[in-house]
Amino acid sequence: MLERLNIHDAARAALLSNERQRHIVLALVDQERTQSELADLLGMKLNLLHYHLRRLVLARLVSVSRSQPRAGRAIAYYRAVARSFFVPAEIATAIPDRALIEELRDALERSRVGTYSGILYAYDDGPRMRVIQDRRPAHPTAELWHRMTLNDADAAALIEELKLLFARFKARDATSGHRFVALAALAPL
Repeated sequence: MLERLNIHDAARAALLSNERQRHIVLALVDQERTQSELADLLGMKLNLLHYHLRRLVLARLVSVSRSQPRAGRAIAYYRAVARSFFVPAEIATAIPDRALIEELRDALERSRVGTYSGILYAYDDGPRMRVIQDRRPAHPTAELWHRMTLNDADAAALIEELKLLFARFKARDATSGHRFVALAALAPL
């Protein structure tokens, strides 16, 4: 297995920009898996997984690592061809987080429908905006925005704390319940 595969063509880059296909490839980095194991892990139907997997094999991003004989058709085990994949910016179709940002924005808008009567703009220790809620959304939602002045060390510390917070809740990831998308971002103005 290669440590890093540098992608030089747009077609292979496009495969990795597809969320499902990217998840398939990355699920095959640390261990080989059968189609059934992948389908269970990724929550995909076998026919859809087969379609994406076939495209990834043809593009040489995934390969059949071994076959296990059995009555009927042999069981194929798949593996990513590298531990990491580098796509240069000039052939990347889109930054993958764009789709997640849109998904988050749409989910926030849906959660607010019929829950608020307006927006209050005020000046209280600085400019402030607050959504006035009439009733709670059906599921917990939050959108927190803060402008703050930080030095580089404090900004780096905040980023590390956010990473730890996300990791703590990722460890609680359950098989049942509601799926949520969370975004934490920090950027200089």
